[in-house]
Amino acid sequence: MNVHTLLMNVNYPIKKIDEVLNSLRDSKYFCKLDLFKAYLHLQTDEESSIIQTISTHRGTYKMNRLSFGIKTALAEFNRVIDQILNGLPKTIAYFDDIVVHGKTKDQCSRNLFACLERLREYDLHWNIKKCTFFQTRIEYLGHVVENNKISRSPSKVEAIIRMQQPRNVQELRQFLGMVTYFSRFIPDVSTITYPLRKLLRKNQKFYWNKECQQAFLKLKEEISSDRVLVPFDPELPVTLATDASPVGVAAVLSHIVDNVETPVAFASRSLTEAERNYSQLDRESLAIIFGVSHFMNYIYGQYFVLITDNQPLSRIFHPKTGFPKMTSARLLRYASFSAGFDYTVKFRKGLENQNVDCLSRVPVNQNCISADVSINDEVHQVRASAVFEISSENLTADAIIQEKIRSWHRSNENFYQVQ
Repeated sequence: MNVHTLLMNVNYPIKKIDEVLNSLRDSKYFCKLDLFKAYLHLQTDEESSIIQTISTHRGTYKMNRLSFGIKTALAEFNRVIDQILNGLPKTIAYFDDIVVHGKTKDQCSRNLFACLERLREYDLHWNIKKCTFFQTRIEYLGHVVENNKISRSPSKVEAIIRMQQPRNVQELRQFLGMVTYFSRFIPDVSTITYPLRKLLRKNQKFYWNKECQQAFLKLKEEISSDRVLVPFDPELPVTLATDASPVGVAAVLSHIVDNVETPVAFASRSLTEAERNYSQLDRESLAIIFGVSHFMNYIYGQYFVLITDNQPLSRIFHPKTGFPKMTSARLLRYASFSAGFDYTVKFRKGLENQNVDCLSRVPVNQNCISADVSINDEVHQVRASAVFEISSENLTADAIIQEKIRSWHRSNENFYQVQ
């Protein structure tokens, strides 16, 4: 029996790469530490050691430390390393790679010695050959961070550029996997990859035609472009520009740096068949909900400026104006969802909104089903009288309601029971 079937799953959140990169904002100096054979730092108890027993030509051996290949090892190691590094300033770990950084060399040095002291305290060893110290440019998780800008790692880009034309489905999957890792830098990646993704369909013959070759070369061109992003900084002004076209919706999250909108991240998706039948007003409102939902981790609790090129929506979604009496139920639901955010609305003409307009016309995830904004069209308004009628027919629901009324009556002298 496979030991993995007997192990309980360990649920521990893995950091998002965007989250890790954003944590490096405003720093100029970086130190990178690589833990030596990371899992082997963790000792296991007697029962766990027995489970890890291995059979060799010299007999059986019991592993006294966490071995590689155990399905729970990744989550356990991340949980432990986060606990060890907790509280250290400007220090973050992604698996066994630790980055210590600072705005000045002196600050970075203090943070580094604090980290090394903590590692020594827990008897953790690091591989000096893979470590770098006090660099102003750092390659981390396939990206380059320098001067508060994020770009792609040249070595990763070079590996993609040198890849030969795929000869089978397996090689095509490998190529698309490498491209997808940098999809945040390619606004129209789904449109470009569509001819290639068709070859991955079930029972589809692998035939490399001219359209596939053009897509293959276009992806290499996009990967090698000089497009850069900036890390998200909650101290800087935030804008969220949205737009919709007959085929897709898009959003661009940006910072205002020196009075210039600088992109933090791009996002777009295609419309479902049902959504393509929406009016332009509904599609534009859907774009707002998509953008707010997609970038919720950045903007929830953060004041931002919502930019739209649809003037009626600048009133409907404005937090300080009431809804027009003739507003549709769908728009009311969308506006109610956005009411939980701290923002103001700014109208911008379409010609001035080109940074997001082009994304909506070449949306990512062409075959995407609307999941992020499922709030909304499956949920309909229900009258209180209908709820009363249905609950009164259900003995359990009726008993709960009556008990709740009695408890309210007992706890509030001013409550009067209404028959």
